[in-house]
Amino acid sequence: MIEPVKFIEDLKAYNVTSQEVWRVQDNSKSLKLDWNESVESHRIVKKALIDFIENNEGAIKWYPDVEAADLRESLSDYLNVSRLDISVFGGSDVALETVARTYCGPGDKVVSVVPSYDNFRVYIESTGAEIYNIYFNPMDKDIDGLSTKFQSLDFTPKLIYINNPNNPIGYHISIDEIESLLIKFKDSLFIIDEAYIEFLGKSHSTVSLVENYENIVVARSFSKAFGLAGLRLGYIVSNRANLLHINKIRNGKNISMFAQIAGKVLIDNSQYVTAYVEKVNESKKWFLHNLKKHGITAHGSKANFVLVEVTNPEQVLMQLKRENIYVRNRSHMEGLENMIRITIGNKEVMKRTFDVLKQVTKR
Repeated sequence: MIEPVKFIEDLKAYNVTSQEVWRVQDNSKSLKLDWNESVESHRIVKKALIDFIENNEGAIKWYPDVEAADLRESLSDYLNVSRLDISVFGGSDVALETVARTYCGPGDKVVSVVPSYDNFRVYIESTGAEIYNIYFNPMDKDIDGLSTKFQSLDFTPKLIYINNPNNPIGYHISIDEIESLLIKFKDSLFIIDEAYIEFLGKSHSTVSLVENYENIVVARSFSKAFGLAGLRLGYIVSNRANLLHINKIRNGKNISMFAQIAGKVLIDNSQYVTAYVEKVNESKKWFLHNLKKHGITAHGSKANFVLVEVTNPEQVLMQLKRENIYVRNRSHMEGLENMIRITIGNKEVMKRTFDVLKQVTKR
């Protein structure tokens, strides 16, 4: 057998959740609340895709626009940044991986604030770089703030990864605190993963820092608030000098025209996304209130999920699955013992989830 690269051979794979929902005969009755996707699809997207297929000769048989020019123009207006500082990818996962491949190699040191999105670790370690975790969990009454956690570093990291709002805990680090870190670690490239920022509000985004700082890359996703997880679409915002290098290994053919069309129509009609976010945030309040009322301990977030404490996470997952409700076990992560993570959807979805969870936790 031909041996893989040593870094890959030693790599601990990302723990992917069960894909059983795809093999359910009628998954229209399933609630997929394990990966923080949207629980709704926008009709405006379906219409735009149908129109594109019916009225564009190259819709299926041509390669896509590798520059994603129209989508970048719309994003430029949406974000109030130059299109030259935006690069589009087949999902923010691909964006994170591409940044890792651009800047990291054997011997480089990368800092990740954990608990966090563990796939980033995979991207870093696959390059031969070493990852150093800084543990930060406000649920542990960690009131000193994130900046103090960096004081013990005795090296200059090549990259620093901050998931903001955080997944799986759901806290948010302010723009001012991120900016102070950019100044302190001016020789480190910060990757701020804002997959969930729409649930908090665009005014809290660090995209506003890109104009004044060259050592920041902001990653954004269309998989959460925009409901396009299945089409795979994401982007990064960074100084164009950084993108000059990142784009050297970016494969623009990976971003289908269907993803580009869907992304553009939602950016151009962002009121649909705003309305969905408002529904999610409202039902999150309702869900947390009713869990507390029934003696179930839960922790809110600045994103579209909550953490719920249960006695036996795996048993609860199995019982929920019998009712076609899929949630995520996070109890193996440091500081999250006995916790499951539940994606928040609209009120109808959360009422059904609450009714089942209430019964399951009684047993």
